[in-house]
Amino acid sequence: MHRLTVLACALLVGCTASHPLDHPIDVDAAPHDSAGVCAVPCARGSDCDVEEACHAGACEWVGCATDADCPSGHGCDAPSRHCMPTCSDAVPCPTDAGAEGPVVCLDGLCRHRGCPSDAWCREQMDEGPHARFRCQRHARDEVKRCDRVCVSDADCHSSDNRHPAHCRYGYCVFEACAADAECAEWHDARFTCVR
Repeated sequence: MHRLTVLACALLVGCTASHPLDHPIDVDAAPHDSAGVCAVPCARGSDCDVEEACHAGACEWVGCATDADCPSGHGCDAPSRHCMPTCSDAVPCPTDAGAEGPVVCLDGLCRHRGCPSDAWCREQMDEGPHARFRCQRHARDEVKRCDRVCVSDADCHSSDNRHPAHCRYGYCVFEACAADAECAEWHDARFTCVR
């Protein structure tokens, strides 16, 4: 799973093997008095992974804009803003689809095609038998992706993610952190609580 590295946003639960999708969070409604976000700390861009930038002392997912933003053997898939492997008849694309839908080889680059339906998302996303997803586009130039939706907090439980989440406006959003120890428990020791 990608790092949860956005400072001013909460991330949807269930975005696995894909880019994290940013959604605004009402800080006043956060469960802690001094709300923070779990992130990997940084001093410079080189402290962060590919597709991330160092912003206000924390690694934040920014995606790619051009092929130059990606490592060797990869190019930038503009609709998803992900660095994707190059491909050919002899070098096929990976078969795991992820939240942005199936991957196909087009013009020498593995590209996300977007999720085809809500039913496809339910079948593909490994979030437990009660998880509900919606296949939707967030911006005109983006591919459709699977978003986890909810009616209550109980709908936001995920067996592979220990970060508590709450149902807000029909989507699962991660709970704000109050201490570094929470982030280490929810993710791993690299994460700290950034305010």
